[in-house]
Amino acid sequence: MYEKGILLCATKNSGFVIGTQLLNLVFQMPDLDVIYVVHDGFLAKDVQIMKSICKFIDLKFISFEEFDFVKKIHETNKIDVSLSDYDVWSRYTHMTFGRFEALRLLSECKKILYIDFDMILRGSVNELYAIDKPLAMTRASASLEYGLGFKVNGIDCSVSNYGAPIILFTNYLNKPNNLYNEIYNFTAENFLKLSKGKLLDQAVFTAIILKNNLEVEVIDSDIYNGNCAWKK
Repeated sequence: MYEKGILLCATKNSGFVIGTQLLNLVFQMPDLDVIYVVHDGFLAKDVQIMKSICKFIDLKFISFEEFDFVKKIHETNKIDVSLSDYDVWSRYTHMTFGRFEALRLLSECKKILYIDFDMILRGSVNELYAIDKPLAMTRASASLEYGLGFKVNGIDCSVSNYGAPIILFTNYLNKPNNLYNEIYNFTAENFLKLSKGKLLDQAVFTAIILKNNLEVEVIDSDIYNGNCAWKK
């Protein structure tokens, strides 16, 4: 059983970015046990380079193609899905849901820290692994209703979303595989409405967190999330 893991996600055309992240992680956190890389088909040459970077940290590759994502959606709502038909899905791509693969890996790693592929660590974040709650996330400013594009019965959708650029998943989560399935069931059942929303993964995850009354350690976004301006 691994103690401390990192999870990264990227489409196959972003191998250089992941390589840069790996160099950063090996330098800043050489005591990591494992790094998981969720991808949809890196070149064999890129994979070999990444392995050469992580000589003393286990590096595991998790396949997550658009076909896999679409299949999960189709299995629930039985509609044919083409992500390219929707602007918001084209912008985020299926890989935005790759971060939730961490839920399936908690059986072999006690704590897994997901970080967006455009984030670089300026120092060790080992203090996050000391958190003894099911999840740790930043809090965003936009409301859940804005993020989803609709209201959900039984949930206060006026509350702010949890941020998803950095998420600590821990084995304090009860039945993480059930949560994984719930994320995809919710996404499938509301796929067309979500396609008119703005924040996709973080809004979906916030809804699941609230629905299940999960305990979340809110971490400081000024420390653990880069501040940048972007056009909504």
